[in-house]
Amino acid sequence: MRNKGPWHGCGWEHLHWDLVAPGDLNRDGRPDLVTIDDRTHCMMRWYGDGRGSFGTGLQIGCGWHLYQYNLAGLHDMNGDGNGDLIALQQGTILDAWYGVGNGGFTAFHSLTGPVWSHQRLVE
Repeated sequence: MRNKGPWHGCGWEHLHWDLVAPGDLNRDGRPDLVTIDDRTHCMMRWYGDGRGSFGTGLQIGCGWHLYQYNLAGLHDMNGDGNGDLIALQQGTILDAWYGVGNGGFTAFHSLTGPVWSHQRLVE
């Protein structure tokens, strides 16, 4: 029997990596979602709709295969009010992308050298 709570749809089975909520990415005051599509290695973004669900997903970049299962959302790592992301590059180097307030992110910034080889961001 299905939970009687809100129904949010089907078709999420190819989004096995990390579905994260980095906070508000477009400055509308609502939490948003980001994940990496495990078929295409492209990042997808959904804006929160303020009614307990999300709008249509939008592809915002590809080439994320280096960050398999290591993406984490941070509400605001650099103090600018925008949601940010961090991830381990092939499990060894910690990288960050700062939200720019329009749903996009800056280019990555490496936060450390290769000292994270035995760590996972999300279990």
